[in-house]
Amino acid sequence: MIESQRLLVQCTMLRQPTLQESAVDFFVGFDSENTPYLFLPTSHGVLEEHELYAVPVLMRKKEASLYLLDDTILAVDLNDMIEFHCDLTYYFGPEYNMLKKYLKSTEYRSYVMWSNGIRQDQINELLDSYSAAKSEELRQSIREKLSRYSGQTSKEMK
Repeated sequence: MIESQRLLVQCTMLRQPTLQESAVDFFVGFDSENTPYLFLPTSHGVLEEHELYAVPVLMRKKEASLYLLDDTILAVDLNDMIEFHCDLTYYFGPEYNMLKKYLKSTEYRSYVMWSNGIRQDQINELLDSYSAAKSEELRQSIREKLSRYSGQTSKEMK
């Protein structure tokens, strides 16, 4: 069961982040220490295969039923998660109001710009390497790395 949930989260969250996200397309996962994380859209190829960017969800000290999002964005390994939730009402209130507010915040906007910038920088570095590559074997290796950014293998792209 956990493997199918992990796959669902990975397939849903591996997408290029945008400023027009829907709050219903997000998940919370728990690690072995029961720390909740809100998974963020993460472009293909930016992180390792089983990793996504996430924000820790913090419990307010005075009110145990109220949660806040940390201002730290971390790369987390989905294999370290022991539980996933798609109903986020408990953490973000009715109709996910707090999450909707976060998606319009300067913090999330900055994440989108930063994440897309990293993706573009990595692609540009690979394209430069491809142009400078002397052997067909090296070019093939670079093509395979570039294919990670589309979510396809290089064989599917041909």
